[in-house]
Amino acid sequence: MRIFCLLAAFLLPQFASAKDCGEPNWTSTAALRLTVVTLKWNGVYEGADAVCELTYSDKTGSIMTLQVWGQPIANAAENLIAFLSCADDGCEKTLEVADVARGIVMTLQLPLSEPQIYLKAKWDSHARHLLIADEKAEAAPLLTCAVTQSITCTATKPNQRLERP
Repeated sequence: MRIFCLLAAFLLPQFASAKDCGEPNWTSTAALRLTVVTLKWNGVYEGADAVCELTYSDKTGSIMTLQVWGQPIANAAENLIAFLSCADDGCEKTLEVADVARGIVMTLQLPLSEPQIYLKAKWDSHARHLLIADEKAEAAPLLTCAVTQSITCTATKPNQRLERP
């Protein structure tokens, strides 16, 4: 038993978690207004491939790196990239938004009560508003998220799927 514990102690850190970027499988780019961003992708077992890190040159020419997780939804005009993390069993309730102009990642737990929900998102014509909808519903979005200095989401219309404050 002691040998098993010792082996586990040495070997477990070697295995990367699903959200550990490790060595990315491939890269792609997204052209934003200020710069071109390189997205580093990892394949996910039984789920949608996810971006785990993005890099870009800032105004001074320094290479910036931001840690993220999920499928990207870019807003080129506002230098924002939102990330929802979805897999075969639904989407996580975490929303991340990389603000490339400020060099930060903002995170918010979405106020959804269902344990398993499939989400889709798109940027609204109002430049810094992200619309989040149930992927399987044709109705209006569940949430409208304003991205300013932070992220605030409000219900688009009263809906049973939203958690009550």
